[in-house]
Amino acid sequence: MENQPQQHTEKKQENSFWLSGLFNWAFTNWGLDEKELRKEVEQYDTLSWGKSSRKSAAAVWGFFVVFSLVLGLFGFSSGGYSSSDIVFTSFTYLIFIPLIYKGYRLALVLAAILWLWEKGYTVLAMFDSSRINFLGLFLTFVFTIIMLKALYAAFVVEQAHSKFKKS
Repeated sequence: MENQPQQHTEKKQENSFWLSGLFNWAFTNWGLDEKELRKEVEQYDTLSWGKSSRKSAAAVWGFFVVFSLVLGLFGFSSGGYSSSDIVFTSFTYLIFIPLIYKGYRLALVLAAILWLWEKGYTVLAMFDSSRINFLGLFLTFVFTIIMLKALYAAFVVEQAHSKFKKS
């Protein structure tokens, strides 16, 4: 019986450090280990959204595009974009969701480049306008790390899947 309260305390401590867990996930182990990669390639079409890198990348991409659209339309745009710019950019980004879901490697690379380009411009516009929004800067940085990690994992799986299909 004495072990139960101790286990509960350990679990509570693990849950209280969710932010450090997020940063640990974001900055370490960008690749997939061999076992995960093999599983994703062998069960390519049957894995669920949470277990498939390409499906997760499509979900993360879609979430961040919609989240950015909502923030921008309510006036929380870090780069000083107009509403029409935000809507146009969001619809352009939404085109990538089915392409990422299907696992097109070129779409994964172009999505990463487009995301970096746009977020880099946002940061430069923030500094240029002398209206530095530190929360916006922090969120841009975190979103970019999460997005690039998801796209990179999907790209690694697609590379391995392509080699698997050829052999």
